[in-house]
Amino acid sequence: MTSAGWPRGRNRDGGVDRIPLPTDNGALWLCGKHAIGPDPEGLLGRVGATTVVCLTERHELADRYPDYVAWLDRHRGDRAVWFPIPDLHAATLDSVVPLIDHLHERIGRGEHLIVHCAAGIGRAGTMATCLLVAAGFELDEALRTVAEHRPMAGPEVGAQRVLVEAFAARTRVGATAPTIRDATGADLVAITGLTNALIPATTVEYTDTLHTVDGRREWFTARRARGFPVIVAETPTEGVIGYASYGDFRDAQARPGYRRTVEHTVHVAEAWWGAGLGRLLMEELIGRARAQGLHVMVGAIDAENEGSIRFHERLGFVEVARMPQVGQKFGRWLDLVLVQLLLDDAPTP
Repeated sequence: MTSAGWPRGRNRDGGVDRIPLPTDNGALWLCGKHAIGPDPEGLLGRVGATTVVCLTERHELADRYPDYVAWLDRHRGDRAVWFPIPDLHAATLDSVVPLIDHLHERIGRGEHLIVHCAAGIGRAGTMATCLLVAAGFELDEALRTVAEHRPMAGPEVGAQRVLVEAFAARTRVGATAPTIRDATGADLVAITGLTNALIPATTVEYTDTLHTVDGRREWFTARRARGFPVIVAETPTEGVIGYASYGDFRDAQARPGYRRTVEHTVHVAEAWWGAGLGRLLMEELIGRARAQGLHVMVGAIDAENEGSIRFHERLGFVEVARMPQVGQKFGRWLDLVLVQLLLDDAPTP
């Protein structure tokens, strides 16, 4: 930290922050509209930038900085890229992919980009995160790097977080895109390994006993007999890298009043954490549940697993209960969080 309390790379003359890139070609800066609006040419010169990427809408600039709006119009396509996004919103993945590809290409040619929105936080931070992912960063590393070099920058609303996760998933899979398909008996060794991976050191499952392939085969057979899906994600080079499923909630066979409610599970290989693979599996699973006419999907999450709770919230799940000390592991009591997703809006069964 510098004496002013900002991370290294901050240009105090204009409130501009440089985000480090894993290349000697090009550069990336973030700022807000008040840093660039009064004198775009002056700011470009001070930091040695070549190109402005404006993410604000015209009405956010027109009253206070009409000359800057004229400058953007005059240089659009050359020294300016104007890609307006409403404040506290995110663009669609389909529109962002070509934009990031274009900006990444410009950086590769040696251009120095200033990316800005109103405050240089949410929209600009989201785009900077995507640019770092495109440059080879893992998503968590990209988010951390942006926030370290421009405090508070990064996704600030759920839609922006969903966007960077989707972009990371697309980028992460690359040429070896995972296939989401129904599991078969041949996948049970991999499924068992994914299930067991976190048992020894985490509270993801309230057990110390590792699963066996035979035990998973019984589980798999029971799910199939009930018509419940077990789906896997695989790549040609890595094989099965994740799976998801749902089954009865509170033994709906004995208590048929629960028959339109299910409880789900999802597991992703550690190497794919943060790449959006969990979202891909869950979106497929939720689609299957809706196609089966189910009404509610429930998840049970250890209260310490804040990442999983946030992940489910971004999928539309809501927390409905916290159950203190219902579990135990590692010599301590564990609290359980229940989340649920309404799959339809049927007023009656």
